[in-house]
Formats: sequence, C-alpha cells, structure tokens
Amino acid sequence: KCDFSLCQKCGRNAEADAAAQQAQQEEDEQQQMLEAICEMSLTPIRQGSRLRVRCNLCNAVLPSHEAGVSHIQERHGDEIEAMMEEMAMPDDMLGGGMFGGGGGDLEELLMAGMMSDMMGGVGGASGGSGGRSGGAGQRSRRRR
Repeated sequence: KCDFSLCQKCGRNAEADAAAQQAQQEEDEQQQMLEAICEMSLTPIRQGSRLRVRCNLCNAVLPSHEAGVSHIQERHGDEIEAMMEEMAMPDDMLGGGMFGGGGGDLEELLMAGMMSDMMGGVGGASGGSGGRSGGAGQRSRRRR
C-alpha cells in the first residue's frame, strides 16, 4: 500500500507536468536573456529623419529594431551564447558577484553589465550621474 498523497499513476503524471513546466520556464528565461542582450547591444540613432539602430558589437547600422535583433542572432550567435552562459553561472562561480552574493537574479546581472558599460570597464567612482548629486531634484525658481 502507498502512504504518499499521490498514487503512482498520478505521481508519474505530476513529475511529467513538473518537468514540462521547468523546461518551459528555462526556455522563457533564455528568451528574456536574449532580449536583454539584444537591448544592451543595440543603440538607437537618428540618420536624417529616420530612426535606426546600431549594433554595439560590430557598429553596423540597421533599419529597425527587429532587423537589429535578427542581425545579432545571425552574426553574433557565438558571442550571445557566451554572454548567456556567463549570465547563467551561479554567483559562487562568479566570485560572489558585484552586489555581495545573494540570489543570481537576471536583473542583478543586467544591472552589473550596464554599470560596467557606463563606467567603460573601469572601476571609477564617477559615471552617468549627469552632474547632479544626491537624490534631490532641481527646485523651481520662485517668481517675484
């Protein structure tokens, strides 16, 4: 007799459903990573009156964001795979990460990548603040 909450048949079905759900979740995560990499690798530029995108990997100018995504997938597939593998590494493999360990969220990895891009790969303290300091915004002038 079975003392588990599911019978063997239902248990096998539940395991199959869980495996399918996990495979779908992994596929969704890979798609999110691909979208994030494409977003980081494409820069919108204006040529005349047209808005185009520039590939940051090879400086090619492409007519649309969709063309840029397909360009990155076709021409830079090896680089994308390397980036995705790096993003998928656990934090203990990366040495604790920039934000002191913790869970290896996709958001943390993207933030670390954007920070290194903003600082140009140098660990300087100044970068991307736009000249403002602190959290205070500009005050409006009072008219007399």
